[in-house]
Amino acid sequence: YEPGALGISPHRDHRRYQGLVAVIPLSGAARFFLCADRSGAAAREVPAPPGSLVLMRGAGFAGRGDRPFHLVRDISRRRLSLGLRYDAEAA
Repeated sequence: YEPGALGISPHRDHRRYQGLVAVIPLSGAARFFLCADRSGAAAREVPAPPGSLVLMRGAGFAGRGDRPFHLVRDISRRRLSLGLRYDAEAA
């Protein structure tokens, strides 16, 4: 994401991504949030500076079917991140 970009609106990763979802910010500056729904309600910031690791539930993690809503906004320096997801449909 480039500085000034809108980022990514509140969403959940697709059901096909199971287990854990890992996001590793590699560079830049942006704010990462978990929220209650697609509108972004009850957003709470999760510190995610470059070099950190953010883990989120994927479908089926610990027998649960829910997946967290999350978003990225307030990009002040070009952000590059690596996302790792297990695609159960590709297996």
